[in-house]
Amino acid sequence: MERAPSSFPMPAWRVILAITIFAAILFYIVQIQTAPALAGLGLRNPAEIGFLTSLASLGVPIDTLVYSRASRLPVAWLLAAEFLLMGRGFFLMWHASASTPFLVGCAIDQLGAGMILPTLAGLADCRVYAKRCLPAI
Repeated sequence: MERAPSSFPMPAWRVILAITIFAAILFYIVQIQTAPALAGLGLRNPAEIGFLTSLASLGVPIDTLVYSRASRLPVAWLLAAEFLLMGRGFFLMWHASASTPFLVGCAIDQLGAGMILPTLAGLADCRVYAKRCLPAI
């Protein structure tokens, strides 16, 4: 029996999958490691650490709302802006010697993280149905 050729765009999905895994790692590193990092920077009160972590994470829901307006931009621009925000946040966190600059880095990172998930969902959707988002994939 011969197999029918698949119309499913596997090469595009491999690229989308790789981008999604990388973005998820960046997102969850901040979620999981913020509390230990703050403890390493001198904070000892668990309630304060939890509160400050939640404040820094407000960028995710805020930027998800921003995405509703920014979603009209080309996907490549969105991905570039989101990864730049996340990268800038990681840079600031890496170089922070106190909790305040570290939390600023977390907040900037989370702004990018808040838009990355809807962008990747939109990218996956349009690659399957419209094949118009990233022609090079």
